[in-house]
Formats: sequence, C-alpha cells, structure tokens
Amino acid sequence: MKSTLSVPLKEQENLKELFRILDEKGLEKLTELADYIDSMDQQFGKVLEELQTVKQQLDQIQEKGIRQSALKVVAKVEGKVNDAKVQLAVIKAKFMDGVSRTL
Repeated sequence: MKSTLSVPLKEQENLKELFRILDEKGLEKLTELADYIDSMDQQFGKVLEELQTVKQQLDQIQEKGIRQSALKVVAKVEGKVNDAKVQLAVIKAKFMDGVSRTL
C-alpha cells in the first residue's frame, strides 16, 4: 500500500474553494478535520516504513527462534496498521463525498 492515500484533502482542486469559504465563515473545524485525516495518513505511512526497517534489521539476527517470533509480531502489527489505513481511506472517501454533495 502506498505511504499516503493520495493528494492531501486541502490540496484537492475540487475542495480548495470550499475550505477557503469555510475558513472565511469561521468554520475552521472542518478544515482542521481534513488536516487531521491527512496527518493520520502520513503517520500510518511512516509506521509502515519503520516496520519495513525493523524487518530488515531482524533479518540480521542469528538466533532463528527469536527472529521468527519477532517477525510474526511485526507482521501482525503491519497487518493492523494496514487495516487502519484502509479504514482511513474509507473515512477520507466519505468525507470527500460529503463535501462534494455540499458543493
């Protein structure tokens, strides 16, 4: 999975005008939500990158039992982060759909 879902919400052409209007009307909470969603996306990407680094480092461990146990834990964590990233993609799509309907 990519490290980020796509273009950040506030940088999407079809949403820029809405965020500008919302900010002018004092409704910055929606803009803050978009920032939060984008931040979560970036953090999930960073975690997945770090897990890849951990897996590479585990390959250097000589003790096979420890290495295998650690790799299983990393794989489980990686699966959970990927699941969370998929759920975030769903949230982002619903957010964008709601914004588009509002426009």
